[in-house]
Amino acid sequence: MRKPMRRTVAVVLLALVASLLGVVTPGTAYAVESMPEMQWTPVAATGYPQKLVSGPQGSVTLPCNIENGGSDLKTYNGSGQLVRSLPRTDTIDGVSNCITSPVVDKNGVLYGFPYSSEGESVTQGPNLLAYEGNTLKWKYPAHCGEAWNKSPLTVGADGNIYTVTQDSNGGVHLIGLAPELAAGQTQPTKVLDISIGGSCASELIAYKDGIAVGGWPTRFSSYGGKFLGDFPGGWINADGHTFTTGYVAGLVQSFSITKYD
Repeated sequence: MRKPMRRTVAVVLLALVASLLGVVTPGTAYAVESMPEMQWTPVAATGYPQKLVSGPQGSVTLPCNIENGGSDLKTYNGSGQLVRSLPRTDTIDGVSNCITSPVVDKNGVLYGFPYSSEGESVTQGPNLLAYEGNTLKWKYPAHCGEAWNKSPLTVGADGNIYTVTQDSNGGVHLIGLAPELAAGQTQPTKVLDISIGGSCASELIAYKDGIAVGGWPTRFSSYGGKFLGDFPGGWINADGHTFTTGYVAGLVQSFSITKYD
């Protein structure tokens, strides 16, 4: 009977030692995970690195910069090869072709509004531009608000392109554009046009069922144009769930997170 008991005690001691070894005490050195492998040789770039725009195919775009001497828009593929370069010295629709806030769709097509800057004056071009590589694929008239405003832009979960525009009476509309041109078209088909009121500077947030127009409140609409309701701010994920925070018992450093569907 004693031999089995000795084996049991030995097993327990080994388990205890193993658990103690797994505890890292203050000052104890432990192995650091190895650095990830660099995927391509770094390339020299200027502009705002915090504004990098990633593409679903592994590309990365450094938007054009109109400040501090400026820099051209450049796109690199997943291997680090330069696949798009749009010179800001080119003129399109009367303004410098400097796209400062682009978006990229699943096919690598880039969309954005060109901007020019002269001193304190910033001018947005009158058209939304679509570029396939370095080739202008199409342009569509869309402009909203004062010249210094940057019209919001996003790619929907349905693959269409969404932005805002302003009618002759000053009303703000959310519009959706099909990314591909039909035979004989020079402009894309408008698949959505709904009045949203609010500001031209509203943020557009795409989720699986529609578009949220950020503001106070945030307005939710389906891709078919059905108004789904308003919600007072918050963060929205790809499923359309909204998260808000609130302080707990008035403490600045303690807060709760609430999720809404």
